[in-house]
Amino acid sequence: MDVLNRSKQMTAEANTILDELGLRKKWSALGDVHIVGAMSYDLMVKPDIDIEIFSDSPKPSQALNLLHDLAEHPRIIEIKYRNHLNTPFNGFYFKMTYESETRLLWNIDMWLFHSNRQGPVSRDLVHDCFLDEQLKRANSAD
Repeated sequence: MDVLNRSKQMTAEANTILDELGLRKKWSALGDVHIVGAMSYDLMVKPDIDIEIFSDSPKPSQALNLLHDLAEHPRIIEIKYRNHLNTPFNGFYFKMTYESETRLLWNIDMWLFHSNRQGPVSRDLVHDCFLDEQLKRANSAD
């Protein structure tokens, strides 16, 4: 299988995982959700999903509350939280590891930022056409 076909297959699987876990919908309760990284460009080479969430009032306790039911999900084998407010990242980091049916481990990185966060963020690198596609997917998942 060539690299581009593999990337399309991985992107489709990543979208299936996001839908199964309800991550777009869960995070949208806290703010604006942006799928970023290789998945946003349909150029995946490894099982890695990156999400940035921008909230007017980011609170890690709210994020943990919306993710808590995933601790019972049979395919989630790890959940981590890290406070990076006092670092250049200036946000809250959440990581989950999802084990697929084929035993492939998917890394899901999620950053919760304040809406007016200063500095570079991956959201700003994603082209508008990819954002439009993400909005279509988010709306169809509801």
